[in-house]
Amino acid sequence: MSTEDLSSIYTLLDIAKTHNNKVELEVAKVLHRKNGVLRFSNFEQANQLTSHVFSKEVGLPSGTERGVNEGTTAEKPQNGQGTESLSYIESRSEIDILMQKIKGAGFAAWRFKRDMQHSEGLGQAVVNKLFYGTGAAGKIRGLSTRYNLTSMDNVHSAGGAVALSNTSLWVTQPGPEIFSMLYGEDGQPGSPDEFSGGFIRMMDMDVEFIITNTTTGAGLHKYVTLFDAFMGLCIYDDRAVQRLCNINTTTGAGEVDPDQVIYMIESLPDPEGEKVIFLNRMAKYQLKKNVVNKTLWSIEPDRYGVMRDMFYGASLVLTEGITNVEAVVS
Repeated sequence: MSTEDLSSIYTLLDIAKTHNNKVELEVAKVLHRKNGVLRFSNFEQANQLTSHVFSKEVGLPSGTERGVNEGTTAEKPQNGQGTESLSYIESRSEIDILMQKIKGAGFAAWRFKRDMQHSEGLGQAVVNKLFYGTGAAGKIRGLSTRYNLTSMDNVHSAGGAVALSNTSLWVTQPGPEIFSMLYGEDGQPGSPDEFSGGFIRMMDMDVEFIITNTTTGAGLHKYVTLFDAFMGLCIYDDRAVQRLCNINTTTGAGEVDPDQVIYMIESLPDPEGEKVIFLNRMAKYQLKKNVVNKTLWSIEPDRYGVMRDMFYGASLVLTEGITNVEAVVS
């Protein structure tokens, strides 16, 4: 007897779980996460279909100090070129049209709420790729994959040494030709929308005929919603991304040192320009707890007019996609 995996198929039980005595219940969003990284970034459209080619300085003319009748040598700036890959993530929701007949007039609203949960899940997946994408098979290389050695100038260690009990704090300077998040040709730039940030698209495909048996051609009509994200990262200037890794998430040595964070801010290309710190709840707690000079901390409106914690002039943006189980960076 064949069986079918119901984990991805809506059934009457899904309606039952969200109703009581025919009254729809509000679903507690206990799995939602705050990932402000998608709001506080510079967005740039990729200049190729599946990748982005960029150029940056690798050397500047230095000139020649000379006296009378002494010759000089011609010079030129040295520029390098690189390529960043885009990642495409796709998901879909399918609901039997019979569910609409059973649910009745409230079906459209019920379906939309389920789609919002779908978008939240895909948004969390996008954030995970931004920080932890491996770069395998031409896919996106996340920040942790790029900056994975403490010998790098922009990687700093808090001193935590417990395996898989660490997190990272990221001091960044988003901006054109500095640090950008990329989107595909048919995508959208960033927006203040917390869950999408311009990366996530939700497309109502209306009713489609879905084949369930390729041998007999049997199938049924379903309401289909397609979700996708086509995105990448381009870091023109490595100084624009400073990582504080090996932050101990248990107890003991290896907590966030505010002096290290100040040093990281001063290491940005323009310490006086806009700067953003992406961190999870644990790192934010440690930073806030260990700030002795409280004048370094303030609450000010961000670019959207929302009051936000600031440290040394940098916006603190809660990003729960940064995990507490990172390996020790050596």
